[in-house]
Amino acid sequence: MFWPAFLNAALLGGLVAVGIPILIHLMLKTRQRRMKFSTLRFFDFLDEEAVRSRKLRHWLLLLLRLLVIILLVLAFARPYLGNHIATPGNQRPQLAIFLLDRSLSLAAREPEGVRWERARTAARQVLYRLPREARVGIVACGGQAEWLIQPGPATEALKALDAAQPLMTGGDLGDGLQLAARFFAQEGTGFSNTLYIVSDFQRASARRLPDVPLPTHVHVEWIAVGDAQTPNLAITELNLATVSGHTSTVMVANLDAEDSGPLTTKLTVDGKMVAARIFTLPALSSSNLDLALPRLPPGWHNVTVRLETEDALPVDNTRYQAVYVPPPLPVLLVETRSGVKIYQEETFFLRTALDPNFGQTNRGLTGFEVETTPPEELNRRLTTGSREGPYALVVVPALKRWPPGTAPALTGFVEKGGGLLLFAGEGLSVNHYTTELGPLLPGRWGIAETATDLDWRIWEWDKHSPLFAPFRQPNSGSPSVARFHKRLALQTREGDQVLARFQDGHPAMLLRTAGQGRVLFVNATADTQWHDWPRHKTFVPWLHSTARFLAGRNVELEGTRFPSHHTGTEIDWTLDKTWQDKSLKWLLPDGSALNVKVDSQGTAHALQMPLPGIYTLSDEQGREIRRFAANVPAEESDLSAYTPQEMQTRLTRAETSATVSGAAMILGGNTGQRELWRMLLLAGLLLMLVETIMGNRTVP
Repeated sequence: MFWPAFLNAALLGGLVAVGIPILIHLMLKTRQRRMKFSTLRFFDFLDEEAVRSRKLRHWLLLLLRLLVIILLVLAFARPYLGNHIATPGNQRPQLAIFLLDRSLSLAAREPEGVRWERARTAARQVLYRLPREARVGIVACGGQAEWLIQPGPATEALKALDAAQPLMTGGDLGDGLQLAARFFAQEGTGFSNTLYIVSDFQRASARRLPDVPLPTHVHVEWIAVGDAQTPNLAITELNLATVSGHTSTVMVANLDAEDSGPLTTKLTVDGKMVAARIFTLPALSSSNLDLALPRLPPGWHNVTVRLETEDALPVDNTRYQAVYVPPPLPVLLVETRSGVKIYQEETFFLRTALDPNFGQTNRGLTGFEVETTPPEELNRRLTTGSREGPYALVVVPALKRWPPGTAPALTGFVEKGGGLLLFAGEGLSVNHYTTELGPLLPGRWGIAETATDLDWRIWEWDKHSPLFAPFRQPNSGSPSVARFHKRLALQTREGDQVLARFQDGHPAMLLRTAGQGRVLFVNATADTQWHDWPRHKTFVPWLHSTARFLAGRNVELEGTRFPSHHTGTEIDWTLDKTWQDKSLKWLLPDGSALNVKVDSQGTAHALQMPLPGIYTLSDEQGREIRRFAANVPAEESDLSAYTPQEMQTRLTRAETSATVSGAAMILGGNTGQRELWRMLLLAGLLLMLVETIMGNRTVP
């Protein structure tokens, strides 16, 4: 049996207050006074039983008041029954959770060794010191925080620790702390709870730590590995502006407190070095390097930038980029005006937007091979094709009449997969167009209309259409900047798709499918007679996307660069409908391959990127579909860290919010001690209620 101990023993001096009810009782006690009367026949005789009963109630009231004061004083003194003798029968079981940081910064090499090995050694030493009956769990922080092993025998935790490896990704200790705090709050009742945080305490990994409160009954041990300031150099960004004759921007950072010596950066494409720079960097600074990227042939290319140096974290000295250069898209423009200057031609704006270097030796840098032809030569040019092969797109401004035999040839061209872009204009014969093109023509055309009060604007467009893909990102422009003062009256037919409308709902662009090809009608002229869109910057990206879409090209693959992903992540990639329910191969940078199943929606799920480098998605025959680049997170390159004392100040505490039983609430089970103050306070309140009732029923 154990005597209770008190958290606030000094308050026991308040027991002297028990004298207050006694003093009041004695002061208010009724005293009998002896008086002389000639006769007692006018007085009632007292009932001796009633007198004794009233005296008994008075003593009971005094006792209740004494007990109330005693209980309240004892409750404020916080008595508890603790285990004072450390015997196996009364020791509280120990619950230990290790918060193990395995983010990329733990792979840093220092004079004392690799941080990760030092972290595992420190965790093992703590595990060996724990009691045999202790329950031990490990939460890993790296990418998404997860349990390496739920609390159980220490031997199982040792096995999980030996099998763990660092990840090439970032991590936040706050995510792991949230898992551990939730477990302590729900399962830590009756245990001696300790949280061991094993980390280099990198500043980037402690951002969310103050946002996660830890229960107050959990003791925290900080186990630091690594130096507070570790010098490191890194390439933090690779940005390919274009793939043809322009420059790529490389961001290099010096995360050391001293200036660097001469550094060499090399740019390689498909394993061949194409550019190099030698430079120096001041302490704690970064710099942009412009490295010339040559014109690349069509197809996929692997671009790598490498910093030739030895430092604490070699993996961040290299960055990768996957680049796709599309084959030139042959475009045929039908020019209706002859004998005029170039800038007076009806297709001048179209040709300039598609190929600004038309007629020069460096033409085709935008990915389009543009040729022009008069209307009477259109039939022959469709048959012979271009120097790059068959035309993929034919652009026709307003024609007064179609040359004989041209319309059937154009229909056959579209049905075989070609693209046709039609414009309106002055002198256009609606009846002639309808007769010649027939079902190929989008919509029913009427007479030309002129805006009266306000010019028309493209106010509504299909944001999911590839035509308007350049305008999906914020601050990327809008087709609504253009003003239209003339158009054709237009009605849709069955099978037409309205891709854009003016503010009054009238169709601005109509799309129609014929066979394997597409026909788009733009309700405006090819030049600036009816509108001013070619004079705005948004016209060029719209025309490029439109040309690629009508030609059947994958608009997303036509870009010159693709953003890289972070290592340690998984991505979902949606292909077109031809890949639904098919099996693909996912090739990793180390040469290993994984089987991938495409779902019924055409999406390949959970494509893993554990390593930095180039990943390839291909079909079962090995034909390449898409490349992806993965790079380590740039924030992991900064190895500056907090001290354990600074980490302690970032830790927040909160009372356990877990649901506990009524007995645990009364006895304080969450602390592992049988606290008695709650019971004493409850008893005191009940006695006060009884005393009030008896006091009201007792008369002097």
